[in-house]
Amino acid sequence: MFLQSVFEQHLSVFEQLLFENKTVNTAQKKMQKALLISEIISNLQERDLVKVKCLGMLCNPIPVLKAYPVFCLFQAIEKKNGMKNVLQERPRYTKNQSDTLLFQELKKLVDARISTLPKSRFLPIKIKAVVLPLLYVFFYILALQQRENLFFFYLCYVLMGLSMVGIFLNLIHEACHGNLFQSKWANHLYFHIFDLLGANSYIWGKRHVLLHHNFPNVSGWDSDIEQSGPIKIFPHGKPEPVQRAQHRFFFFLYPLYLINWLVARDFKDYFLEKQTIRKVVSIPLVEFVKLFLFKAFYFFYMIVVPWQFFGFALWQAITALLLMLVVSGVTALFSLLTPHVNDGNEFPLADASNKLEYSWFTQQFATTNDIDLDNFFTRHFLGNFNYHLAHHLFPDVSYVYAREVTEIIRDFAQKHNLPYRIYPIGLALKKHYNLLKSNALAS
Repeated sequence: MFLQSVFEQHLSVFEQLLFENKTVNTAQKKMQKALLISEIISNLQERDLVKVKCLGMLCNPIPVLKAYPVFCLFQAIEKKNGMKNVLQERPRYTKNQSDTLLFQELKKLVDARISTLPKSRFLPIKIKAVVLPLLYVFFYILALQQRENLFFFYLCYVLMGLSMVGIFLNLIHEACHGNLFQSKWANHLYFHIFDLLGANSYIWGKRHVLLHHNFPNVSGWDSDIEQSGPIKIFPHGKPEPVQRAQHRFFFFLYPLYLINWLVARDFKDYFLEKQTIRKVVSIPLVEFVKLFLFKAFYFFYMIVVPWQFFGFALWQAITALLLMLVVSGVTALFSLLTPHVNDGNEFPLADASNKLEYSWFTQQFATTNDIDLDNFFTRHFLGNFNYHLAHHLFPDVSYVYAREVTEIIRDFAQKHNLPYRIYPIGLALKKHYNLLKSNALAS
């Protein structure tokens, strides 16, 4: 009753944020308000939630009591058959009071450890917030001066691609979770650098926070590993004929990862109702405009400028861009695939009543592993993505603390018999291959 009264006191704040969509009428607001209260209380009892991230405030946490795990409140979206409430559709975690208490205990240990660490750790990330984008611009300008040396022209584009990966893993991802700066507006503004790099910050932010972090490895809900095309990721069901050889040809498809993202996936999310993200997001018109403007600007400065203004042939500019996206795509996949998509992790399915087998806390352990790779490169270029479970349990904690947080998680898991896993990078890649092969050969 105490938690319920607290949330009722703050209901006007939630209502203002969640229902700023002008297309939702008064009756729908009242319906959503009633369901929202019920959902808040239900999940508070399940996970003792006391921090909320609202859909209307992209990735910016709103503290209500004290900082515990993150939960996203979904807004209803308009479909052809009328208003459909996603709160009634989404998978629900099993309520487990023991897991709730374990998470609270772990959270206290993590908070206590972080309080002893120096704030000076944030200085390198602040420097990178300036230096990495400048490096990207520097390599671009340098590339335009290489008319007589195609090798260095292509090399500069490749270096731009690697800079882009560094910007994404170190800075964009942190800004998305509100961890790059203390100011909400600064994080939100910096997040839009992603648009200048050819991606779409709006839709990726929604995919990553609303779906991937809430439903890791859940088919139909984890949009970061959304099932599509000739690669079968989830082990459920029979493979399509083309997928029966995926363990042989995926080497040729993975380098196309960023090419597909930039020229296909973003547009699918905006225009295809069947996309996973459309279950939880009604995209504002202004975002459609921004999608086309930023995409046009990206291809203008990457292809048209060197072609029309600096004397490069069209095929040379296109080749440079493709080479850049292939190299950066492969580099990014080393970080993005290994913590989730392998045969050592589970891919939980909801039952007929949309209930998952695990609690939220146990689900993170069941679907996420760490990578045994800690060096200067992983810390300062890959943004400590090797400490991935710490990020899923505490997404509002900066990666600069990931190593110490992981040490606490590892010891805590051993003490309480939790399924913590860490693999060398080679083994993680092998286990990813094993998953693809197993899915391909499934009867």
